[in-house]
Amino acid sequence: MRAYRENATEAAAKAKTAEEHIAHGSTDTDLVDTIDLSMLLTSNKRHPNHSAPSHLDFARARADEAFFDNHDGSATVSISSKQEIIFQGAGSKTPDPEVMENHVFTGTRDAKTGLIEWDKDSFTYPKISVPLVQGYFADQKEAGFNVVTPYVPTVTEHVTYKKLGRIIPVTEDGDYIPGALTKQYNNNNKDPRKAGETATPAVQDYMTDIKSVVPNKPGVDTPVVYRKIFKKASITYIDETTGAYLVSDQLTGELGEAIEYGTATRIQTFKDMGYGLIQDDFPKDAIFDDKDIDDQEWFVLLQHDVAKVGPDHDQVPDTPINPNNPNGPKWPSKYAYEKEVSFTVFIEAQMAMPTFRKLMFKRLIGYVPLPLTRSQESLLMKLNGLQTKQNIMTSTHQLF
Repeated sequence: MRAYRENATEAAAKAKTAEEHIAHGSTDTDLVDTIDLSMLLTSNKRHPNHSAPSHLDFARARADEAFFDNHDGSATVSISSKQEIIFQGAGSKTPDPEVMENHVFTGTRDAKTGLIEWDKDSFTYPKISVPLVQGYFADQKEAGFNVVTPYVPTVTEHVTYKKLGRIIPVTEDGDYIPGALTKQYNNNNKDPRKAGETATPAVQDYMTDIKSVVPNKPGVDTPVVYRKIFKKASITYIDETTGAYLVSDQLTGELGEAIEYGTATRIQTFKDMGYGLIQDDFPKDAIFDDKDIDDQEWFVLLQHDVAKVGPDHDQVPDTPINPNNPNGPKWPSKYAYEKEVSFTVFIEAQMAMPTFRKLMFKRLIGYVPLPLTRSQESLLMKLNGLQTKQNIMTSTHQLF
């Protein structure tokens, strides 16, 4: 073997110069002979796009062959190769490196010429699928498939992860909704480079028509417009006497907003019309709540009010019953409620056939008949010429 006594700096300088001459097609064998084999065999340069070894690789091979020009006998040489894929960017979730070292180049050196004949000029490592990392997307779907040679036996490839973007709830003016939760995109389970379909988050008191997004740019946030939820409420006034719905006030407001409404004015209006209040369900501190999706309802129950009339309750005829409603009902004259009515009394006397007699009474509007007292029963017997009484029954019915 030709001996070289240059120091490390001189050897490196000559090697670089020789390499440049080889790259440009130089035939200067003196320069070729000065290349240090150790520099060639430890090169970590990759071949862009997984290309085959370049002319420079084979020029280095010629230099290597010249380096072994005076060996005695034949010799076998071998070089181990390695493909190393390094993942980065996902913090504690970053996958471990993927290392493959399953190919060794073997060569035979000619004793006379010193030339090395390799079993293979190059070897291509297999590709792998890039691991899926939750919350991150990768810059490539697959890695590997790198080409190594006896002179470039080690290839290192990097796969970089970045965080997936998020859905950002905004108002119709494009402003972020204070307190709203953002939501990170889902991973695409079929492609680590992409984001998957992601449902929009729920935002209190707001709603959106967009149910989900499929981002085209997995690392870019997507603003989604939300609008305030408006809820409906109703307060309905019911005539309990007839079952009729008198009026229903419809209200609309934002969730959580106080309902600025009162029933007092409506109730007073109905009282002026002759109604009496039975029940008012509407609370004083009512709000548009979010307990359920149904509209809110409250009811105010009213009934027909009554006023006594008759000899003991003299009123001024043709004047308003309620002074606050001058166009409403008027007090009648006494002749309007002094009417003759009749009903049948069934009288059963001992040892006699039942008889039916029609008795005449005066009805007072606003009153109903009460059960007969003893004196009333005696009066009836006297009026009908009965000395004894077994039973007197009156038909029970409302007179008006």
